[in-house]
Amino acid sequence: MLDSGCELARPINTIRNVFVLKALWYLDMLPLVVGIGVAVVLVALLPIVAPAAVAEPAPVLSADLALRVTKRKESAPAEMVSQTDMTLTDHFGIVVFSHLRWGFVWQRPQQFLSRFARKNPILFVEEPMFDGAEGMEPRVEMHAVMPNVTVACVHAPQSMSRSRQMPSLLRKLTREAVGRINENSGAFDQPLLWYYSPMDSAWSLGHLENRGVVYDCMDELSQFTGAPKRLTAHEARLMENADIVFTGGYELGDKKRKQHSNVHVFGCGVEFDHFNKAQDPTTVIPPEIASKARPILGWIGVVDERVDYDLLGQMARLRPDWSFVIVGPFMKVDPDQFPRAPNLFWMGGRDYKQAPNYCAAFDICMMCFALNASTEFINPTKALEYMATGRPIVSTRVRDVVQQWSDVVYLANDAEEFISQAEKALADPRGQRVQRGLELARQKGWDATVNKMRGLIRDSISHSGKKRNITPLTEAELEYVYQPTQGS
Repeated sequence: MLDSGCELARPINTIRNVFVLKALWYLDMLPLVVGIGVAVVLVALLPIVAPAAVAEPAPVLSADLALRVTKRKESAPAEMVSQTDMTLTDHFGIVVFSHLRWGFVWQRPQQFLSRFARKNPILFVEEPMFDGAEGMEPRVEMHAVMPNVTVACVHAPQSMSRSRQMPSLLRKLTREAVGRINENSGAFDQPLLWYYSPMDSAWSLGHLENRGVVYDCMDELSQFTGAPKRLTAHEARLMENADIVFTGGYELGDKKRKQHSNVHVFGCGVEFDHFNKAQDPTTVIPPEIASKARPILGWIGVVDERVDYDLLGQMARLRPDWSFVIVGPFMKVDPDQFPRAPNLFWMGGRDYKQAPNYCAAFDICMMCFALNASTEFINPTKALEYMATGRPIVSTRVRDVVQQWSDVVYLANDAEEFISQAEKALADPRGQRVQRGLELARQKGWDATVNKMRGLIRDSISHSGKKRNITPLTEAELEYVYQPTQGS
């Protein structure tokens, strides 16, 4: 700052200096003024010279993003916004490790992740496939399956399924996949790690940079026939390092809460409008089922060790004039061992899009689950899907079904009671149980579930910039022998 005495001693120079400075300022501003004038003229002429541009709306911020940008501007100056502000960290990439292949059956992982992908790019890492010729160089294959979702799968020779080099190779190829998908976005600089398979956590957890770890425990995988021996130990380590754990059912949630302090139960969701097409009289019923004798008791879903095959065989014999139709892919079971009867039909897998067409033919939807180790903790997705069809449901006494839906679902202990309950349902096909089921299904959309999960993850994960110290397993501790994780 100038001394005031000097300033008073030179009034003429001061006036001249002020004049010069103002003149220079006006000269500096001249291009801006001219530019603004040109812009105003162009805007005024736009409807005349470019009418087509008016018909095509200009890109705008999404409502969600615009709201968050507005809030950020209103809440604090830019220099005061913390690096942990979720406006800066909410759009990270997610690396998912799954024992279920993306293209197998459209179920819980696909329902969740297809919705997360609206904001977060997804890299879905499948278990390796040892299908290559001997001597081939292991490689990772990647393909986009839908917007913002890329599937990666390592292919290697069969001989490498027991190789001690496999864990480091899986890490290398996974990093390669992350690098390829991250080239243009940077979203995977510090991704969220999301596990369905505890076995994959053995070779990856502690090696990959991340902002947090999610474990979505959809089944008690250790109780499936053929489960890897080390699965329980690897799951315990995964839960020790997870920021948040989701479970697929209430019984399973109660069990996992003994191992982790941040467990949240998110069971079934349903695409109501999709399955409710079964109530639309214009929905086309496939000819292969339309010709079956009525009533039709039907099942839609994976056919595996969770199905009570003896129950189905007995019911088919008790009601030879009824049709029992099973629609779904066979998994880890031998179809030659299925019960056979003239009125028992094993149709195999069908596309998810066709599910309402088959359900439209059902008079009753069956949940003929065996009560065994693999069903002890299940929360069947098909329950709400069936409810959305507007059909009566008869089920065996699976714990989560009894706990949640005993006022909607008819429950049975054996074949005779199953038939008896089916007869009651047939006598009241649009009764209160069905209406309660429809109303419940309307309230259980996947979108609402995913929104809740987003909030819980946001509150739980370590924020960007915080280093996560997870001790990796040594190669000796891994003892790598590939064994597919069972469960569906």
